[in-house]
Amino acid sequence: MLSKKARTIKEYAAGEQPGAGYIKLNTNENPYPPGQKTAEVLRGFDAASLRLYPDPDCRGLKEAFARLNEVTPGNIFVGNGSDEVLAFCFPAFYEKDGAPLLMPDVSYSFYPVFCNLFDIPYRRTPVKADFTIDPADYGRDGGQGVVFADPNAPTALGLGLRGIEAILEEFEDKVVI
Repeated sequence: MLSKKARTIKEYAAGEQPGAGYIKLNTNENPYPPGQKTAEVLRGFDAASLRLYPDPDCRGLKEAFARLNEVTPGNIFVGNGSDEVLAFCFPAFYEKDGAPLLMPDVSYSFYPVFCNLFDIPYRRTPVKADFTIDPADYGRDGGQGVVFADPNAPTALGLGLRGIEAILEEFEDKVVI
């Protein structure tokens, strides 16, 4: 028997699967096979290692990312894709009895799904006529935080460093994802 919450959640509808002859850009699918160097690595891969669980803390990966970004491994969070990371972030940083979480009205369609799943109020902020995000629109709304993709999905339009900094400055005491 499903819980009341589970019975009221609207299902997520994945994007259209157009079939052969089309290259689908909105799901991070690659229409091409692996490159030659990747294929060489895969040929030398120890398939027997797949029977073991990976390091749950991803120490090697965190250390490599930390070196690359000149931070400590404790500053790196590794998840099984962005949806898993978001599923941890939404209930960790946003309150169900707080102000709305702000997001562009044209953006990743799973943001409202997470808000509904975790009972987080949200408000969609309209993008401009050219589908760009205007950082000034977020400072006026006073939300409990902001979530957006950069480049934005599905528009592929980047906000740029100055635009991201403007949102971060406006929400300096809140979490911006």
